[in-house]
Amino acid sequence: MEKKILRLKRFTTLPVLLDFLQRKKLVLLDPKLWDDRNDSEIILEYKKRKELKNLFAVCFTHGDETIHHWKTFSDGPSGCVIEFNAKNLFK
Repeated sequence: MEKKILRLKRFTTLPVLLDFLQRKKLVLLDPKLWDDRNDSEIILEYKKRKELKNLFAVCFTHGDETIHHWKTFSDGPSGCVIEFNAKNLFK
């Protein structure tokens, strides 16, 4: 039985959250700027093979939070998590 995803979590920092609330827009980042070089290289290879001029992304999780989420995406005293209604997010 397939699990229905109801909530998506975005681990980030307080300045990014405040920007999102003010502008009501998610920021999509260039994979060249990602700390995780493995993920970055995979996405950039995809961009190259598809001959895309631009490719930007934002990371979400639907699973339980882990220390990895906090350390990688929201490290430091301003770390926070934003929960989105998955159905509304993709409308």
